[in-house]
Amino acid sequence: MAPEHLTISKDMLSDSALSMIGKNWKPTQKLVLNLHKTKYVCHYRNLQFYIRYGLVFKKIHRVITFKQECWLEPWIKYCTEQRQAALTEFEFDLA
Repeated sequence: MAPEHLTISKDMLSDSALSMIGKNWKPTQKLVLNLHKTKYVCHYRNLQFYIRYGLVFKKIHRVITFKQECWLEPWIKYCTEQRQAALTEFEFDLA
């Protein structure tokens, strides 16, 4: 639950993983589930999901508010109407 991007270094690998790596291994960034998070930033819908499935929070450091709006909706409607009105494949691809 609550994945994040982490760069995996050699000291983070287990003994069995260390025995399998080759000579050309290098640290890479992976999407991992880390259980020890501090100051994790997430959307309120994700926060609600995490709480519903049992994640326990010790402290909330900060809350950010913002306004969500459908700012691309007029453009998407316009493109859809143009595609519906298209008579040729060229006009369809143009819209």
